[in-house]
Parts: sequence; C-alpha cells; structure tokens
Amino acid sequence: MGFLEYAWALFFDKDWLKNKILISPEATFPRFYKKADHFVYVLPEPKEIKDEEEKLSFLGYIFPADVMGQRQLASLFRASVFYLSALSLIENFDDYRDWMKGKNKRLATFISFVIEGVKAITYISLNYPDKLLDLALANTLAIRRLRKIDGYINPATKIMTGLMFKSHTGLNPIKSSPEKEAIDELDDLIQTFRGKYIEALLEETTDVKAEKLNVASKIYDKIEESGVITETPFLPHTPEIGLCSIFHSSLAVNFDVMADQNFTQCLKFLGATPQAFMGTDQTWRKVAENEALQVVDDWKRQKEKDCKVLLKYQNLLSFTRFKGVHVPDLDYTEFLRIKSRCKSEAHRLIESLLAARDMLDEDSRKLYGILDLQDVIQVVAARSNRTDVFLLDENISKSYSWVIMLDASESMKAISDFAMEIFVILAEVANELLLDP
Repeated sequence: MGFLEYAWALFFDKDWLKNKILISPEATFPRFYKKADHFVYVLPEPKEIKDEEEKLSFLGYIFPADVMGQRQLASLFRASVFYLSALSLIENFDDYRDWMKGKNKRLATFISFVIEGVKAITYISLNYPDKLLDLALANTLAIRRLRKIDGYINPATKIMTGLMFKSHTGLNPIKSSPEKEAIDELDDLIQTFRGKYIEALLEETTDVKAEKLNVASKIYDKIEESGVITETPFLPHTPEIGLCSIFHSSLAVNFDVMADQNFTQCLKFLGATPQAFMGTDQTWRKVAENEALQVVDDWKRQKEKDCKVLLKYQNLLSFTRFKGVHVPDLDYTEFLRIKSRCKSEAHRLIESLLAARDMLDEDSRKLYGILDLQDVIQVVAARSNRTDVFLLDENISKSYSWVIMLDASESMKAISDFAMEIFVILAEVANELLLDP
C-alpha cells in the first residue's frame, strides 16, 4: 500500500467517480479544484533525501528516516488527506461566486478558504474526533515554521496570517498593535459563525449561506482598508491558493512534535482531550508506527521498481527522438470515469468479436466430408437436426490469434479528444477475449 492507496483508505467519501486523488512529485503543497462532475485533489509525493543520514521530505518538512520520523510524516500526510476530504463534503465555494465580483481576487479567495476551512475542521471535530491528533500535529508544525510576521511592513499580510492561524489553531502569532486587535475582532466573527454552523449540522441542515457571506463581507472590508493585498496565506497541509511567503522554505522535524508546548493548545482548540493521547495507554502510537512503516516501505519498493523499468527505456532513448520517459501519475479514477462513458460501445464491440470467434469455432464436420455411418444411424434414429455426421481425415486443432493494434502516429491527433476512450474500449475487449494474453 503506497501513498495513493493510503490516501484512498483514509478518504471519507470513497466515490471513485466523484473524487480524483493524485500523488504528484511535481507538487509542493496540496491542491484542490472542482471540475464539472468531480473534485480533483493533488497531494505532493514525499521525497527521499540522500545525505549523511537518510531523510524524508514532505510539504517542505524534513523528517529523519527513523521510526518517529516516519510516524510523524504519515501523521502530516493523514492531516492533509482528512482536511481535503472534509472540504469536499462540506464546501460551497459556488456561494461566493456573485459575492467575489468586483473584489480583490486574492483577498476574496483567502476569505472563502478560511471560512470553508473552519467548516471542514468543525465537521471533523464533530464526526471524526479520533482524527484531530493529526490535524493538531500539522498545525503545530505550521506554527514552528512560521516566520516572525511582526517584522513585516504590510499590515494586511499580518492580519491575514493572524486570522488564518487564530481560526485554525486558536493561537495568534501577531503581537503588534493595531493588527492584534483587528485579528481578535475578526476571529470573534468567525467563532460566532462556527457556532451557527455547528447548530446547522446538528439540525441536519447546511443552509448558512447568508450568515457566511455576511461574515465574509465584514472580514473583507476590515482587511481591505488595512493595506495592499500582496499574497494569499495558507497552511502547508491545506490547499495552495496563491503566493505565500510567511513560512520558511523548510523545517527540520528532528523532535517529537507532541512534546511541543503548542501541541496541547492546538489539540484543545480542535475539541480533543489531550489526556486521551498522552495517558499511559500508548497503543495508538504503536499502531500509527506500524502503519507508517508499512506505507513508507511499500512506497520505497515501488520507487525502486519504477527506476528499474525506466532504466530499460532510458537505454533505448538514443534510438528515438523522445526527450525522456517517466512514470505517469496513477489515475485509476479517470479510467473508471472513461469506462463508464463508453460502456455500451465496448459491449457492442465485444459482442461482435464474440460472434466472429463463434464462427471460427464452428466444427468443420458440419459442412462437408465422408459420411460416418454410425453417426448417421444415431441421427436418423433420434430424429435429430445434427449435421456433424462426416468422418474426419485427421484431428483438427484450432489455432488463431487476436491482434489489437494501437496507432501512435501523427494521425492520432485527429482523435486526440477521445483517444483515451478508444484505448479503454480496446483494453476491455482484450480483457474479455484474451483468455491467456
């Protein structure tokens, strides 16, 4: 079970057609966006750092490759998956579409993600309290990685940073006035909205659009009048929404995050009881360690296999005009989506080819030859319609092959819009017809 399988195992809504999860080595932070009929979540792939000591990097955090390091990396990965998963279940970004017209795009985007993020962590705290440990760990790491924002000149950046942390962790890293007072004022609005959202969830209704947009407008007016909007802050384990310079480029996590003084505060703010995780019963820790070791080990093994496969192709590149080769992002959900779209076409093709195979399998004794007297007597006596009553001069052994050819020439450009559909149809046909491919 690598990180992609691990993400699907953790995801709250396991609808393959509604959600698409990708693990990308090119991504630095998580990404979240919505298409016409499904959500797309892109999670960064951890990286190995070959140094004097083996290390692992994820979201800009550098972990030692020991048991504690792998456990904390897996915890950070889970926090990101839980956050994205909850966001997909409760998000209503379409509610902001009209509200955002004519407003500063960076600021409006920031506010919408702060409010929807508060809804996401509230949903988790009410429905999955056992997941809060991972969120608290991720929040604690973000606090440790934060630059000294009080030294920033732009008051808008300080207010946005402070509001983001206060609404997600309960801690305000900004100590300078008047920004601190502005942050506390805006956070009161957020917490009031959070209370109304909890009531809505308990009453099994999520219609809080009016209250949400009212809070968004007040936050927007307060921040806009404070200064120029130059960036869009976000926490490293949450979706990347724009330029963000408030964090150091990396942080070495060579310590036990749960021993950090801010961890308990983050855990309490999320609604968890610290004693549940810090008591004498540490069974959860052993389970988490074993889980992390398995995922990281399987991921490393798969990377080694991929390297061996790519090496074989690299040796052949000199005979081609290809610039390079790589293993594409695994996207099983897109395969299922395409398969559902062309299901009837694949079925018709399979039926046609099955009919052709039946014709090939016809017994030649039904067509011609020397009569077999014993068979003729049996057919006449039984008044049967059988026609296979001819002698065989030799034993007949059937032998035929199916050939599926894929066109990889320039002509593929003519059908580029539905090339994947054709490939999936042929794959389904091959799976059905080739008993021993």
